[in-house]
Amino acid sequence: MLDFELVSPERSITSEKVEAATLPCMEGELTAMPGHAPFLAALRPGRVTAGDGRWLVSGGFVEITNGAVAVLAEDVAEADGDAGDWLERRIAEAETALETASEDRKPAAALRLNDLRELAGRTG
Repeated sequence: MLDFELVSPERSITSEKVEAATLPCMEGELTAMPGHAPFLAALRPGRVTAGDGRWLVSGGFVEITNGAVAVLAEDVAEADGDAGDWLERRIAEAETALETASEDRKPAAALRLNDLRELAGRTG
């Protein structure tokens, strides 16, 4: 079993023992299981699954250590809750960020917007 913890800047979302956790890392989707090598990665907007829990994150970081997965998410919504409204707000914010981004930040802003739009299509 893994000690799984999901937190946002405002609050602790969950802390529980799980068999595995699936995370939307920048390098692609990753599933952490007991015995996983230590790992630190940035998160893309996407779905986090651990135990019976399903959440949407707007980004953040994950640290996998010996027997533990710690997720620090920028913003979180329960996948089964008000995810539609949450995603609409995140997409609107990402559209504004893309419009106002400097040329060197446009690719990252466009990737974030694309990830959120794709997530909205998968959840809707």
